[in-house]
Amino acid sequence: MKKQILQLILIITVGGWVGPAIAEPKDGNYYEVWKQISPSIVGLTCTLDNAKFHGTGAIIKSDGLMLTTSSVIPPKAKDILVRLNNGKSYKGKIVFTDEPNEVTLLDIEADNLISLNLGDSDKVKIGDAAYTLGDSLSSIINDDQPAFSRGIISGRYSLEKEGAYHLEEITGKYIGEVIETTAAVNGGIDGGPLISADGEIIGIIILSYSKSRRLGTALPSNIIKSSIKEYFSPPEQSAGKLPDPVSFNYPLDKVKPFIVGLRITYEEKSQPPEPPPRRQPDPMEPPTLETSAEIKEYSTRPDSLLSGILVDPAKGYVLTSYHHIAGKLKEVKVIKQTDKSKKEYPAKVVGWCQDFDLALLKTEEAMTGEDLRLPDQTNLKVGQWAIIIGNNPDPTAFETTMTAGIVSALNRLINGKAFQLDAKINYGNIGGAVFDLDGNFIGLVGQFAHPLEWGLNSGVGLAVKSTAIKEILPDLIAGKKIEKTPLPFLGVQLVSGALDVKGAKIDQVIPDSAAEKAGIKVGDVIIQLNNKSVTESRELINMIRTYKVKEKVKIKIQREDKTIEVEAVLEQR
Repeated sequence: MKKQILQLILIITVGGWVGPAIAEPKDGNYYEVWKQISPSIVGLTCTLDNAKFHGTGAIIKSDGLMLTTSSVIPPKAKDILVRLNNGKSYKGKIVFTDEPNEVTLLDIEADNLISLNLGDSDKVKIGDAAYTLGDSLSSIINDDQPAFSRGIISGRYSLEKEGAYHLEEITGKYIGEVIETTAAVNGGIDGGPLISADGEIIGIIILSYSKSRRLGTALPSNIIKSSIKEYFSPPEQSAGKLPDPVSFNYPLDKVKPFIVGLRITYEEKSQPPEPPPRRQPDPMEPPTLETSAEIKEYSTRPDSLLSGILVDPAKGYVLTSYHHIAGKLKEVKVIKQTDKSKKEYPAKVVGWCQDFDLALLKTEEAMTGEDLRLPDQTNLKVGQWAIIIGNNPDPTAFETTMTAGIVSALNRLINGKAFQLDAKINYGNIGGAVFDLDGNFIGLVGQFAHPLEWGLNSGVGLAVKSTAIKEILPDLIAGKKIEKTPLPFLGVQLVSGALDVKGAKIDQVIPDSAAEKAGIKVGDVIIQLNNKSVTESRELINMIRTYKVKEKVKIKIQREDKTIEVEAVLEQR
């Protein structure tokens, strides 16, 4: 511990020893950020009624006072163990618990600890940098180092207004105001701090989350300060700015006038899509934690506000996802807001394109504002920032939401009209707009895959390019309703990346598919399609896409030491 203290330039405040400002990360290396915050992060375990609890805490006073949640340390917990990341363990004692707000204060007999300030959560802005640290997978308890993640502040709202899920049903049922973040949140980090770019605690991680957003949330620090004011007075001196190389505030301020919310009610909703075919479990791989209930949850769109983008205010044109208007509609309203007011405009569906997952709405009344600029061309590059701006799930909130990531791949799907990105996608921002760091509109988030493939924070999302939207917009304005182009489907899952196989090796055959009817079996290797050589899995997929549904194809297969030929009639996916 002495070595860690000597390495830091400490500031003495009313609250005790507080770490200094963190130097600006260079070349995306956040090691210095982690190194200087981590001494204030602790791992926690306890027992209650033969159940064991674990999570994270944050030191807020140098004499051993620390903050966590009641879902980590319940009010009547026993055997409380506090583990610092220098390898030392202490017995913890509960000082105070506020169960409705999930706040717990602990104390240990220690001195000269490095503490963190409680910041002002009201000053937090959407797009600000944010960090989470904690005992993920017991990284502190077992390995004396907190796990670390960087993200942004992606939303602010009340879970009571929008509805919430609780991952910790025994003790975690908070449904008030929260700060949402794209930094990693999991059971081990529960109770740990959400750190701002100022190096202060702006929230404590809880395990409640929005039905439509499905991102991590934190109890705001100002609620915590009010809760613990009889036990702790935070120092007035700030820990200092922690500069971050990328700011997302500028594009957000520039594009907010174009972001609208949608309130859609249905006479009858469209049925959720069937889950994608799943591989047979491999006994050599760890078991999946997905249950049928979880699959149903992620496959069903919650009843909540949706996202869209205002294209032409004077004419009332709004773009969103086709999936939002699929089914028998009862009422459609567009919600346009300023910083201080909201107004709802009745709207109707004008046109749609299923391939692009686009729908065009038109409000009955004109709106004010500038037209959205739709570029003739974009210079999208893999690796550039991509920012998704969506509507807030809380109908009383005036802030938008934001998730940020990078462009992962270009020229995806629908003849290259889409691009892939790793910014977090959820039901709340489907139909929302994607911008670059300069605030230029580069795409609209679409639901091109099953929710199980993007709703589990997989890092895989897709958006239709703004240039493609400009091409098809006149058709939508003219009222065209463009059905989905039928996709040919053989009905197999392939082994990807098999370097020892020349061809496309079959990993699974979908029951009652074209492949099964043709006699294709697991383990077969497809080496030719209509007399054209197949050298690997991706090549076969691309070749299948060039055919039409119900078209007959000849397939040459290597089965063990035999070469056989079968015919298959491609079916619709």
